[in-house]
Amino acid sequence: MMRNFGTSAAASAIAVVFAGAFALAATNVVAEQSANPTADQQFDALVADYEAWQAEQDPIRTGRRGDFEAAARWPDAAPAAVEARRATERTFLSRLEQIDADALTGNNPISHAVLNYVLRSDAALAEFDPERAPFVNDSGFFSLPLGVANSTRPRSIEQARAWLSRLEALPAFLAQHREWMARGIEDGFVQPAYVVAAVVGQLEAIVATAPADSPLLEPFTGLPAALEAEHGQALRKRPVVDVAEPHEDLAESPRGLVALDRERLLDHPLV
Repeated sequence: MMRNFGTSAAASAIAVVFAGAFALAATNVVAEQSANPTADQQFDALVADYEAWQAEQDPIRTGRRGDFEAAARWPDAAPAAVEARRATERTFLSRLEQIDADALTGNNPISHAVLNYVLRSDAALAEFDPERAPFVNDSGFFSLPLGVANSTRPRSIEQARAWLSRLEALPAFLAQHREWMARGIEDGFVQPAYVVAAVVGQLEAIVATAPADSPLLEPFTGLPAALEAEHGQALRKRPVVDVAEPHEDLAESPRGLVALDRERLLDHPLV
């Protein structure tokens, strides 16, 4: 029985043509959607970018999620880093303003309103340089390291080394905030006297603790058996030297500035 190879070849050719046409059409649709994204697509992309950026700016939270690089550093409070964050926030706000909120669907209108509030509030607050008063009546930059230490329990040598790196970076972190407070004193932008007095009292209690007994060493207590057997003693021995300098910096942070210009700091409330 002879087969009609001509007909079969023609059918195959037609199938190839149709497949190519469909592929081309699909490509055109995707290209058109990319060139003209819907309001929901624009907003979803903005939220994804914003959340990724927030994770980069918050090494404490990102470090707790298993990022060893983030777990080895503190939030960057250097003036250049602060200004870069503000510029990025303004860019996000500009992108948000270009999205037609009335065209959003599902939960996006509510999410849009929330993000709009957050970004506008941050932009308004930035004009006052709030970093100049980096503490309130019971917490601030000086208590953050202690809080992180209290919640950090290394389960691997990588996590332990990340905490050691944080200890080594702590003096620089404290120095950044001291610079902001010095600027606040110069500008007359400070906390009320009773807040300063309360913070100084907390600092005195922190500094009175011997370095070997520092809460900053808590991450090295209760290590997993294998980690304790192989590295426990070395991990606890090295930080005794590391925490001495942070302790001294803690003592010289707001308290040092109070001693430098006490009357002015205590007489001028936060404005």
